[in-house]
Amino acid sequence: MIFHNKIKKATISCLLILIMYQAYSENIMFNSGFEQGNAGYQCVKYLRPDTNPNLKYEGPVADASTHVSGKQSLKIPNRFAEAINFSSYYAGKIKPKTKYTLSVWVKTSVDDYPVVLLAKSSTRWVTFARRTVNAGEKWTRYMLNFKSDEKSDYLKISILCGKESTPCDIWLDDLEVTADDVIKDKKNATGIEGYTRIDKLFIQNGKLNDIPATADIINNLSKKVSFKLGVNVINRYTGIKVFNKNISVSFLPDEKKNIKFTIPADIGCGSYIISLFIHENIKNKFMPSLF
Repeated sequence: MIFHNKIKKATISCLLILIMYQAYSENIMFNSGFEQGNAGYQCVKYLRPDTNPNLKYEGPVADASTHVSGKQSLKIPNRFAEAINFSSYYAGKIKPKTKYTLSVWVKTSVDDYPVVLLAKSSTRWVTFARRTVNAGEKWTRYMLNFKSDEKSDYLKISILCGKESTPCDIWLDDLEVTADDVIKDKKNATGIEGYTRIDKLFIQNGKLNDIPATADIINNLSKKVSFKLGVNVINRYTGIKVFNKNISVSFLPDEKKNIKFTIPADIGCGSYIISLFIHENIKNKFMPSLF
């Protein structure tokens, strides 16, 4: 496997999704089934001028034509045979001296294609475990067992691939990390998942306009739910809450919704965190967002 130290480009949107979410379930990964595309992940590609002279970046896309569970998987196209580093923005917090299992389903467009699984600290130069597998054209579940060290930490998962002479697309589904090697009650484990994205920031004549935002929410439960979704906007530096809103919503099983709301311009320019929460006692996993 050869990684080309050339130009790199990442799928990092203008909205940086942070890691400070509350995990109620055994699986500490956010958006593990990629039902919300690559939300919570980034994909760095080392672009090759020799195979990709226009340096075109082709990032991950949702693919409903093939999946292990849910309605879609995540496809990373790689027709230029470039090195890829696909990683979580950071997974959940892990306990010290605890055994964990990383599990992911992988499929590739070429048989016997090397893929590297990495479990490491997101805050320190520490790798807990590494494994190279040879993926193929059939969906296969690969697992990586590891044990955390004596420090409590946030986990980062990376999936590396790229073979110099072999263009090859890769599909991922059900990327999970648990303290057990068996997922219990997977269907209802996550509950409600979501994050917020800013649609655009517009400053005219030195003044900030109202800010359109969208909360992307999915109901992973096998039942219909109704709840009041809370939105808080907090100044990163003062810690003061500058805006809050409650939105009544209902979801059918497996339903996804894009819930739009507006943050008023009078919060002023600055750096803010948007956090979502549910007033009712329903399992949820939300990732606050920074703008």
